[in-house]
Amino acid sequence: MREKRISTMLRLAIVISVFAVTLSYIDSAEAAKSKVYRWKLSTYGTPSDWEFLGIKYLCEKVKEMSGGRLILKPFPVGQLYPPTDVVAGVSKRLSEMAVTVGAYLTGFHPAFGLHCTFPGGPISTFYEEMILVQNSQFRKVTETLYGPKIHHIAYGVNPPTAFLSKRPINNVADFKGLLVRSCAPRDRMFVALGAKPTYIATPEIYTALHLGTIEAVDKGNYSTVYGLRLHEVTKYIIEPPFVCPPSVMDYIANKKAWDSLPSDLQAILREAVISEAVHFFTEGSRQGFEARKKMMEYGLKVCTLPPGEMGKIYEASRSVCKKIASKNEQSAELLKVYLATLKEIGY
Repeated sequence: MREKRISTMLRLAIVISVFAVTLSYIDSAEAAKSKVYRWKLSTYGTPSDWEFLGIKYLCEKVKEMSGGRLILKPFPVGQLYPPTDVVAGVSKRLSEMAVTVGAYLTGFHPAFGLHCTFPGGPISTFYEEMILVQNSQFRKVTETLYGPKIHHIAYGVNPPTAFLSKRPINNVADFKGLLVRSCAPRDRMFVALGAKPTYIATPEIYTALHLGTIEAVDKGNYSTVYGLRLHEVTKYIIEPPFVCPPSVMDYIANKKAWDSLPSDLQAILREAVISEAVHFFTEGSRQGFEARKKMMEYGLKVCTLPPGEMGKIYEASRSVCKKIASKNEQSAELLKVYLATLKEIGY
């Protein structure tokens, strides 16, 4: 009888323990569902240009899709750390997330230049760029470049970069001696064309053009340069867009911060970024079309480089890309993927 009583008590104790564990699990699951995650998001745009304004769409979508459980607060370029330090900044969790482009990161690893763009074209559309970056070998290089402390969420595509100048450019010879604001790797293309490129931080570009420190600039799409009011200190739009047509954007997160998110919030953030990538390119292109018209109404004239001159630019650019690719394994792999993609697409 005593043994039966003990057995009953043991069974009761087990039931109570299981019930307590279940309650604890339910409580922690409910707590996880109600917890609000607040992330800092570093961008590479100033408050007035599309490279910042376009990211606000992502922040709004994430808040909406998560029911307010994940809040992204965007910061303009340089507020949390310099754009050249984004890998270190996200790795150290100075921001949980960042939107960046490889052009700023060549000091961290030279392959980031070709990871961002192959200057000179001919890829020029969203879907062509996505064919390139979704290649498995391209993605492997991305993971290698960013390293183990960063989770690469998804790629985006920047609309083709506008090129504004204070003097007319109608052929390749007109690039000789031109003082250009640019950054890697397209600065090397300008060197090959006879220009004199230099890097100037975004907030200082307007003043540099006004003072004559530079005579031409590549900085973002048409809506971006219009937002920066660069049409006020230039005279010509040089087309077709050849400098950066287009460029890869990277949406990255601190790995530990990413791993700390519940799986449903990870899925929400990933899908929101993919939606943002499409919106950023399409709406940026639409706004760019309107901005181009406004710049022409302001008085800027369009210089259109003929096909023969564009062919010379392509040739110079391809030569530069091959030189860069000879320097390290990752750049060589990126160029290999790029050339294979061109063939696949039909160029």
